Amino acid sequence: MNITERITSILKIWGASPQQIQNVVDSGNLELQREHISGIEECLQMLYPDSSRKVSFLKQPSKSVFFEGKKPIDVICSGDEAMLSEAHYIIRSMLCV
Repeated sequence: MNITERITSILKIWGASPQQIQNVVDSGNLELQREHISGIEECLQMLYPDSSRKVSFLKQPSKSVFFEGKKPIDVICSGDEAMLSEAHYIIRSMLCV
């Protein structure tokens, strides 16, 4: 599976729209995107072993200060590499709570 296919596969599992997937794929360094998306997926698997809870977390407005009431999937798939990196950091930090 190539990098684009791996990113697309994870984002589809998360329920990302075709436009959101395109935002991520078109946003820059695919290797870096894959690293963040895969890292977020690993964290979410530990936080939410039930895939429906994982998708629910991603698709519901978040009360986290970072997400500012936005849906995490919207922030992750915004096409902004800095936002994707920060989302990865914030989600990873949820494991340490």
